[in-house]
Amino acid sequence: MTATTGLTNHDTNVPYGEIGSPANPNLRWEQNRTHNVGIDFSLFDYRLRGNVDYYRKEGRDIFGNKLLDTTTGFSAMNANVASILNQGIELSVGYDWFRPSYKNDFSWTTNVTLSYNTNKVTYVENPQTSAYGLINTPYKTGYPVNTLWMLRFAGIDDTPGSEGQSLYYNGYGEKVHEVYYGDASALAFGGQSDPKVIVGLDNQMKWRDFSIGFLLAYYGGHKMFCLPFRDRFEGDFYGPVASYYLDSWTPDNPSDVPAIGQWAHSSSTDSSPDVS
Repeated sequence: MTATTGLTNHDTNVPYGEIGSPANPNLRWEQNRTHNVGIDFSLFDYRLRGNVDYYRKEGRDIFGNKLLDTTTGFSAMNANVASILNQGIELSVGYDWFRPSYKNDFSWTTNVTLSYNTNKVTYVENPQTSAYGLINTPYKTGYPVNTLWMLRFAGIDDTPGSEGQSLYYNGYGEKVHEVYYGDASALAFGGQSDPKVIVGLDNQMKWRDFSIGFLLAYYGGHKMFCLPFRDRFEGDFYGPVASYYLDSWTPDNPSDVPAIGQWAHSSSTDSSPDVS
């Protein structure tokens, strides 16, 4: 069971706590099986050195949220929901450009590390069938663990009576107003949030009692959502209003930004037209 305390009711100013997930007597520890093979090498009296490793890691009984029937009083609980496979290559190379002959001589060493990793879900105990479920528990067999599932934005409706409401493609390619609680086939694969490639370059220089170093890092092969738009102005009374609403849809300004005010949408899904 998971619970949160220290919360305060905004209306009564009375502290309270809440149970986020019920107890699960069938919850088990995650299991991991790792296999790896590697080679260490050195040349020129250890001036050039490094290693190459290949690894394969299987994870079973992975923790995640299991959606529940809301009549139970909870929307989800912590459970063992999936199995995943990670595999990749790691390379590390170091080189001494200058070696000190004496303690106070100048030295300069460079180290480069590179890793490439792929992962995918190999088993899901209860596959999500709704868009809402797959977005909140993004495990789907054959796809990366931290997949970004996107609603496919189809523009803003200008039909009389539905002006300003966002449109989305459902699983049949039809333009509709609501897909968030519909079938998961309405979602599109948008990449993964975990980097596939990580590169690091470290340089260390020393002379007498002075030392200086710098580190450069690169992350690639992943994606992220950039300022996803809300389907309506929800009125966040405790914070500022997003600036993108300055370009919200009106009959005189037919933009791709969801409408607010008199043209506001009636649901609360997220759209990401910039990445669809």
